[in-house]
Amino acid sequence: MASNTTIDLGALWLADGFLALIGDDANRLALDRIRREIDSGATDLDRTVAELSSSRQPRPGEFGLELVGPAVLAVLLPALKTFFDRYIQKVVEGGADRAASFTLDQVKKLFRREVENKPLLVQQELEKAFAEHAEAAGIGPENVARFLELVKDHQKLASVAETS
Repeated sequence: MASNTTIDLGALWLADGFLALIGDDANRLALDRIRREIDSGATDLDRTVAELSSSRQPRPGEFGLELVGPAVLAVLLPALKTFFDRYIQKVVEGGADRAASFTLDQVKKLFRREVENKPLLVQQELEKAFAEHAEAAGIGPENVARFLELVKDHQKLASVAETS
């Protein structure tokens, strides 16, 4: 598989694309801060997600709340990390050994190619990752619906893939 750092950067890149497409500027700012902290070596994605997940806030659905704030990133980031980790292993010729040396640019190119050539497979893998992490966080699928809608709209998914 690609290195953890590359997988983390791929998850951050795709998360930013999803958040941009839905117009979630507040979480994009939080994501930028997270990216800078990871780049500086102050933290890593796993530690950040654990911190986001542990801060107790009302659960989505309690009191009629939607998935907001840190809860969005606490589901989005691990789901995308899981997606990249599994998907790269699945589609890279030469398997895990070759993928271990991937750079972020190579991960982006691979994702773009797969979205163009196999959008349904990408959709299914992303849906699995979102469902898994929403369930682990105790969040119902209706609270990740806006991300699932993006994943099912292959044109929008392609536009996310084209972000820099």
